[in-house]
Amino acid sequence: MKRYIVATVLLFTTIYAHRVELFDGRVIKTQKIQLKNGAYILDDTVVSRLDVKKIVFEGGKKAYLPVKYRLEDPEKVIEKAKAARKLYPDASGIVLLDQGFYSMEPDSTQYNRYHFQGLILKDDARDWANVRIYIYEDMLRARLLAARCIKPDGRVIYLNPEDVKITKPKSGLEFFGKSKVMSFTIPGAEVGDIVEYVYEYHIFNPWDKKVFSERWFFGGKKPVLHSEVTFKLPEKEFFKYLIRNTDSGRVKYSEKILGPYRLYTFSMDTVDPVVDEPSMPPLSDVIPMVAITNQRSWDYLYNWYANFQKKRMVITPEIKALADSIVRGASGLDDSIARIYYWVQQNIRYISIKGGASSGVSGHPASETLKKGYGDCTDKSILFSTLLRAVGVMGYPVYIETNDAGTFLVDIPSFQGNHAITEIVTRDGRDFYLDATGSTSRYPYFWSADHGVWALNAQLKKISFIKVPPPEDNWRKYTYRLKIKPDGTTRVEFLGEYTGDFEAGVRWYWQFVKEDERENRMEEMIQMTAPGSKLISYELGPLYDLSKQFYLKIVFEIPGYLKNIGDLYLLELPDLKNRYRFPEISVKKRHYDIVYRTSYRVSHDFYIEFEGLKLKYLPDSIAINDPHFSYIAYYKKADTGQIEYHDSFRRWDRIIPFEDYDVYKKDILTLLNHMRKPVIFEGGR
Repeated sequence: MKRYIVATVLLFTTIYAHRVELFDGRVIKTQKIQLKNGAYILDDTVVSRLDVKKIVFEGGKKAYLPVKYRLEDPEKVIEKAKAARKLYPDASGIVLLDQGFYSMEPDSTQYNRYHFQGLILKDDARDWANVRIYIYEDMLRARLLAARCIKPDGRVIYLNPEDVKITKPKSGLEFFGKSKVMSFTIPGAEVGDIVEYVYEYHIFNPWDKKVFSERWFFGGKKPVLHSEVTFKLPEKEFFKYLIRNTDSGRVKYSEKILGPYRLYTFSMDTVDPVVDEPSMPPLSDVIPMVAITNQRSWDYLYNWYANFQKKRMVITPEIKALADSIVRGASGLDDSIARIYYWVQQNIRYISIKGGASSGVSGHPASETLKKGYGDCTDKSILFSTLLRAVGVMGYPVYIETNDAGTFLVDIPSFQGNHAITEIVTRDGRDFYLDATGSTSRYPYFWSADHGVWALNAQLKKISFIKVPPPEDNWRKYTYRLKIKPDGTTRVEFLGEYTGDFEAGVRWYWQFVKEDERENRMEEMIQMTAPGSKLISYELGPLYDLSKQFYLKIVFEIPGYLKNIGDLYLLELPDLKNRYRFPEISVKKRHYDIVYRTSYRVSHDFYIEFEGLKLKYLPDSIAINDPHFSYIAYYKKADTGQIEYHDSFRRWDRIIPFEDYDVYKKDILTLLNHMRKPVIFEGGR
């Protein structure tokens, strides 16, 4: 499925007008316009209908572009819908037709078309009638060929062209290029109706005319009766495809020659909807899809990206002076890299920039980003890499697909990646990655969405895998000192220490909490531990000095914390239940892998003093060695009479295959059952 909705039309072939305005700025005066074979025949010239921006009548009235498109007879569509309801009686909506067409023209521009039919069966599917898309006027132009609502009794309501809205994007983002949002609502759409629309678009200014690549998804969260895509390329053009997330035998494939072109068609029937599961893979990794390219290898794209980058990575006198000042007095290579890492994070504000290839993909010159003080991920990576090179460290901007967005298709050379980070190759032979996009990552840690993904380094002409770091690189280490008085009042001294992405997140959170609001937030936190708790004091570790580990200290008191049952008093260790939550094992059977952002470690050390109570029961020790994680927990009596509790959970795998789910769930449940066992005291009150 791929949808670009952008304009609207009237269905007629001949009109009389005063002038025709083209997208290139030209105005042609004419008396008669006739549409034939995709072109307008004017008084003394012929122009492609895709080149026409608008038509103005003699009286000054605008005419939307006249286009013909043959639609199915409404009765046939209704019969199709009846058959679909029998196949999927419980669905809230059924996609009856999901059809795409992508063409590489002789001049290497691209012409595409999309056709959608959807049967609305419940309210949540009514949103199919509302369509919106971003359009870049300096890259593509497009138009709607038809849009209608088909009622169960055969009545048809067509979209009024005047109801199409063209607006500028409303957001806090910085946009480069002429971007607009085009939207419309198909009128009269209600439960039981069918909505249908068809549109085409012409990419007249692609990022590179030599590269043709597309992806098509055959399904989604609603069942699909028929999904089909056709790719049309010049007959001698190289063509390569990859089918993913389904048995390739389910995808029907055909090809044929049509004049100087070769057409490749892929289709699937009765595609079941995706089943939502907690911590499931990104949709692009579970929906059946086909990806295509006309590139035999990555060589051309390596050069394409690298040429953009090198032009933008010029070490100007200003950049050299800044880099030298940042590393002055550094204790060594790692300290120098870390200082530049911190400087870019804290001094270059992140802003998402949308635009053409030269800005949105390959970034702006490092000197320009430095001067402006802001940029997107690519801009920050280019500046970071350039500053590193200014002090003799080789930094390279690399492109990745974050692990929440889907898999980078290494076997399909094409424009891929939704994020840019930096690969660093040091003089002593180390090769590692950093991500300066954020503002709170402590060296050598970087954003967890970058873990376990492929990275394209254009300048080194390679695609490498970024390994998932060990659990210690994303560690929450908690220390508690509890003093329990005879009446059950418990004083808690809490210390939280963090590494990796979790440390960056906690530091970021407290940076954005106003100083006069922090005490209230601390109060909220301890109330989550135990209602009625009283805050005594708190301390935040270094908020803005990224070279130092962040920590959090809280001292609070919980009145009557022990649970009394007859002569027995039960102590449940604070916060453990909140720390060990696994919603991903809540389903009986999984269809998909469990996918986490990265590895993980959490540990607890409790030191418990008590007065006027006699210890009756301590839970046994436990050790779990699952293929994907380990867990140990144990109590012990100290010589001082106090009790100690220590545990450690380490998960080193980011992905748990669904085939391992039963064992994984069993081992997690064993962990949870042990963690819930209380310490039991008797007497003393």
